[in-house]
Amino acid sequence: MLLAYIAPRELTPKDSIEIEKYKESDSDYYKGVKEGWTILVTAMKIDNVVVLPGGRTRKEMLDKLSIEFWEEYKDYEFRFLDGSVVSKNNL
Repeated sequence: MLLAYIAPRELTPKDSIEIEKYKESDSDYYKGVKEGWTILVTAMKIDNVVVLPGGRTRKEMLDKLSIEFWEEYKDYEFRFLDGSVVSKNNL
């Protein structure tokens, strides 16, 4: 599995004004633009990519994988790029 953080870029004054339109109506998008995005890639058909706004922990990202993911791939051994093993049991 690949876990990545995409840092936010500096907003122009125009962008800063524009993003405020989304503060209430789409708070996740607003937070992502302001704080960056954390992305978990499983490379599987179920839950291939999980994206959450802001800096997130491995546990937070793994918690977003569906029950169907864990059931379908229960016989697989997943690892992060550093070699640490990922499983539903170590959440």
